Parts: sequence; C-alpha cells; structure tokens
Amino acid sequence: MKETEDNDDDGNDETDSPKNDFWNLSNDEYYNPRLVDSVGKNLSSVNLQHATPAVELNTQLFPTHLNATKLRLFHRPTIKKVVGKLKPGEYHPVQSIKKISETRANERERERQAYGGGEMFYMRRLQDLSGLDSDVILAEYSEQYPPLLNQIGMATRIKNYYKKKPGKQDNQPSLEYGEISYAHTSPFQADMVPGEILQAFENHMFRAPIFHHELLPTDFLILRTKQNYHIRNVKTIFTVGQECPLQEVPGPNSKRANIFARDFLQAYIFRLFWKSRDKPKRIKMEDVRKAFPQNAENSIRKRLKMSSDFKRTGGVHCNWWVLRNDFRLPSQEEIRQLVTPEQCCAYYSMQAAEQRLKDAGYGEKVLFAAVDEEAADENDQSKIEDEVKCAPWHTTKAYLDSLKGKCWLQLTGFADPTGCGQGFSYVRVSNKPNAREIEAETVQTKKMVTGTDADLRRLHLKEAKKILNKWGVAESCIRNLSRWQIIDIVRTMSTQRAREGEGGKVKEKKAKLRN
Repeated sequence: MKETEDNDDDGNDETDSPKNDFWNLSNDEYYNPRLVDSVGKNLSSVNLQHATPAVELNTQLFPTHLNATKLRLFHRPTIKKVVGKLKPGEYHPVQSIKKISETRANERERERQAYGGGEMFYMRRLQDLSGLDSDVILAEYSEQYPPLLNQIGMATRIKNYYKKKPGKQDNQPSLEYGEISYAHTSPFQADMVPGEILQAFENHMFRAPIFHHELLPTDFLILRTKQNYHIRNVKTIFTVGQECPLQEVPGPNSKRANIFARDFLQAYIFRLFWKSRDKPKRIKMEDVRKAFPQNAENSIRKRLKMSSDFKRTGGVHCNWWVLRNDFRLPSQEEIRQLVTPEQCCAYYSMQAAEQRLKDAGYGEKVLFAAVDEEAADENDQSKIEDEVKCAPWHTTKAYLDSLKGKCWLQLTGFADPTGCGQGFSYVRVSNKPNAREIEAETVQTKKMVTGTDADLRRLHLKEAKKILNKWGVAESCIRNLSRWQIIDIVRTMSTQRAREGEGGKVKEKKAKLRN
C-alpha cells in the first residue's frame, strides 16, 4: 500500500488531490506545505496586507480625480521638472543610498525591540514606500495595456508552483523570492512536466506568470527626489506574462461603476469628518468639490445630508456642514471595507481604457454597448467594434465567465495583447454561429462604393480594414491609424475610385459616338 500511495501522489497526474483517493491513508494534505486545490479559483482567501496609506486610500496614491492628460499617461508618468535644488541644465552629484538604508534599518530594529521583538509591519507611512531602502525588484509587463495594475503601496505575492518528480527523494529547487506551492497541474493554460517550477504574481486582482532575467553588472537604478539623485543596485528583474484577471473591470456608466463612485465619495466625506478636530465635527463643501470636480453639486450635497446638516447661520458654524448628534460616524475599519484598493484600481483601468477609445474616435453609444450572456448568444456582439471588444470591461468579464463555463473564448484573434500569437484573445465567442452575419457583412461592403458619410459612419472597423487591404494599403500602416483616420482614408479612396469610374464611362461613350 505504501508503493501505491507514493505512485498516486507523485506520478499520477489525473488525481486532483490525495483527499479524493480512498486508499490514501498517509494524510499527505497535513504534511505538504500547499497542495494547489485553489488553482484557477479566486484568491479572495489569500491574506495580503497592503500598506496603511494604500488601505486608507491616501489621495497621493489613489487620486479622487484623473483628468484626460493623466488618463492618457496612466502608469506612464512623464518626468516632471523639480523646483528646488535640482535645476535643469546643471550637473548634479549622485549619492549612494548606503547611509540612508542603514539608518532606516537601525530605526526599524529599535522599533521592533521596543515592541518586544518578533515580526512587525513597517509600511505604515508614505516615507516607508520609498525605494531608497530594502530590496527592489523590477517587473516589466509584456502587455501594452494590462487590464489591471496595482497602485503604489499594494501587495503582490510571488508564488512558485512546483510539480514533484516521481519517487521518494525529490530535491525541490530553491528560489530567492516566493513560496513553494505543490501543484499537479499548471494554474495557466499550459502543462507542467515533473520537476518543473513556474513562478507567478498573485493578488486579489490577477494572476500572471513571471520569468526571471539576469541583469548585467553594469546596470543600475537612479532615484530622483526633490533634493538629490541617488544610485542603487538592482539584483532581479522579471518579465510579467499575460494577466489572468480574477476581478471584473466595471463598464463605463454601468451600475457597478456608479455604485463605486458613490461609495468613493462617501468614504472621502467620512474621512474628512474624522480629520476634523472641531466639536461637533464639521467640514466645508468646497473641500469636497475640490477633490471631486467631476461630480455635480447636487450629488455631493446628497451624500452630505446623510450624516450632517448645513448651517447657514449660527455664528461659528456658519456655512459649514456639521455632523449630526444622532449619526454614528463609521469607524476606520468600516470605511476601509466600504471601498477597497482593488476596486479603485479596476475603476482607474476603466477610465483609462475609456479615454483611449475616445481618443480613437469612438462615441459614448459605442462605449456603453453592453455584452451580456443573452446578447452573446444572439450574436449581437458582432455589432461591437474590435477595439471596443478589447476594452478591459469586456475581456475580464469574458474570461471570468469562461472559468464558470458560461461562454467560450476566442483565444486567437485581434485581442491578443502580444500581437504575434504568443498570448490569448479574451473575446467572447457565440455558441450559436449565425449565417446572417456573413450576409450582413457582404451587404455592408457593397454599400461602400459611393463613399457617403451615412454609409461610412456605420462601417465596421473590421470591414474598413479589409477594404484598405483590398485596395493595396499595407497592414503596418493600418495598424498605426485610429478609427476615424481609417474611415477618412476609405472615404478619400472610394471617392477617387468613383470619379475614375465615371470618367472611364464618359470616355467609353465618346468613343462609341465617334465610331
């Protein structure tokens, strides 16, 4: 029986877990560090502790309003000119971080000893999130626009999935970062051979494979503050593969997006009341409107009326919103549960994708086109443009629905983030193919002879690209154009071809008359 147990545990890939084996009496689940029963499932049970400023949604890390410029530069900020000692056009010395890192390490050690020793959580201030101390790991995402990205201060766990080799003696590899998790199958769309180890980034929003790269000894990192330039070594860099989302990104003007915007405003108002040192606590409408310029005054006033009253007269409290005596202000823990950092990241991702589509020429009617299960079954998704299908609120929902068995994914297609077939296209595929779609496409292409504005406005982006390819326009040129640029080229070339055709007909008629 012992041999049977070893063979089932190590060599049999069909069994999901020793718990399902009736003859397995070794209680392996109590001795193995982590049997991956949760592969492919949600990671809501994983305990990730974010930094305190991130949990409290500090406005420097989680801004309340992002304008069009910030959305276009989402997670790609430009280098700003610093007003201070660092002046442009001058040479500045570069300092080492050795003294700074040693000083902060000594401070944390003294703090730990003061609290009796043991493990402590040090990420409690904004200064603790600096890259001037501790270890630094660089991660480069392979996707141009990942559907979900962490903000500063949010935690991500490195997990090392390892498939054991057959046999009793198995020397597992030791890696510098991450924890070992024994797996029978890969958490991604791939197979694992015995003895293979696969590293991954995991958090509450996504799971993504990572691949270690060796850095040259000549590479280094420069950190700029308002006062100085600092240099430090970087030991490790990872390339992050395609994300497998574990959280859905809300669509523009959807119910989930509106609820988040409401709760985000309400949590900000509660935190303003907590910061007030007056008795009774009071805040001003201008402070809220300055933080949320996109919100109407009526919506802000509606949130304020839930907990406070506006004092038009009354001496000291004149023109202030004063907290009511019968209202219990929620605690900090309750406010944290009201809005989470993961919800903020999903909302930011939605806003950035919406801005990119607007810059490409798509209107609100196209952006707000919803893709639900019934519409997908009826082939209504064919009416949505390809670029809109690649939006994160479509891809994340399609991926999560596919895990539940509600739909199929395209896997190969235009939504591949790599553009070379190395990734997967998270686009919903209808289970009922409809022949009318092909007929509609052919009819639509026939209407494009005249090149009128009425026809071109209804032209599908896929069909416009096919027309340009048919007319000899290179695919590399079409790829770099926005929707309205493509439509403009189609309009120009179709009008030119129509004129040439009319001219040819006139010449033929003249020749016939001469004969």
